[in-house]
Amino acid sequence: MKQSYLQERKIITKAFWDEISVFNRIILTVSGGIDSTYLFLKFHEQGVKFELFHNHTLRELQTAQYTIQEILRHGNQFYVAYPGDDLAMITRKTKEALKKINMGIIHKVKKNIPCCYYLKEKPYHQWIKQNTDSMDLIVSGLAPYEGMQRNIHLGVLRKRNTYLRFLKQLKRWVAYPLRDMNFQADRKYLEYYVNQFIKTQRSGCYSCPIIALWEDLLIEEDDERRNRSLKVWGHD
Repeated sequence: MKQSYLQERKIITKAFWDEISVFNRIILTVSGGIDSTYLFLKFHEQGVKFELFHNHTLRELQTAQYTIQEILRHGNQFYVAYPGDDLAMITRKTKEALKKINMGIIHKVKKNIPCCYYLKEKPYHQWIKQNTDSMDLIVSGLAPYEGMQRNIHLGVLRKRNTYLRFLKQLKRWVAYPLRDMNFQADRKYLEYYVNQFIKTQRSGCYSCPIIALWEDLLIEEDDERRNRSLKVWGHD
């Protein structure tokens, strides 16, 4: 009997393709991980004209770098943004924040850990503001299982029966084709589908303070990355 995850799933709906068809310029953000690589392949399959954007943190896993190089072979217009701030400063501020969290001075939440802001959010926002306008569409691989706040935002879109969200901070439209994705039901299929075309594992930094803080919850992490993260960002 064929395993269930090998059976094709309609994760991206016709309603999504119809909704984004009004935009002349579409930019897909890719990280080198399974989700965004799946979107890249599906956009090609659909025949949609699109460009690519990658936020290079300078600390990425080699697996993600390999996938990005494979994606580049397809010839899409490709843009990349790098952190504009000193990496030593980012590390120092992150360690200071982790120390405050461990002392109970600030809450143990992701928004209080500054490295994601400096390495990802800040350069991403700067590039979007400088290189796109309000008539362009940014496509994100954000999925509901990536965190409670993300699930809440995508849940609002589900209730409104839309895949589009206008981000006031950026003054740009962002689309979320994985709005309804279910981790348990769909993730294995995504991995199977993507790896038929591009050998892909995961994206992210080779060491991460999130793993150091929530190591008991992140059961998916491989031992090497977990140990490296604890060594770099672990408790003093």
